Amino acid sequence: EHARRAITEALANTAQHAGARQAWVLLATCDGLLDIEVRDDGVGFEPATIATAGHYGLLGLRERARLAGGDLQIVSAPGRGTSLRLRFPATAEQNGA
Repeated sequence: EHARRAITEALANTAQHAGARQAWVLLATCDGLLDIEVRDDGVGFEPATIATAGHYGLLGLRERARLAGGDLQIVSAPGRGTSLRLRFPATAEQNGA
């Protein structure tokens, strides 16, 4: 459930804000972790700006990752697209799903 909702939110953010022509979703499991990456070729942004009001989608993704026992990494720069990487335990028992 956490994975599905995280992917949905990441793609909604891409559609609403990125101005991207393409987006990619990559899923993998390794050593009991689910690794989700959502990338786009959009306008990008300065990741430090997510701490400001109005960026609730990314804050929600960070909170979802935390609740699932994992973390969120954001790599972006103006004009260079964005990559969101979520990692958390792959089993329902570990992440409370």
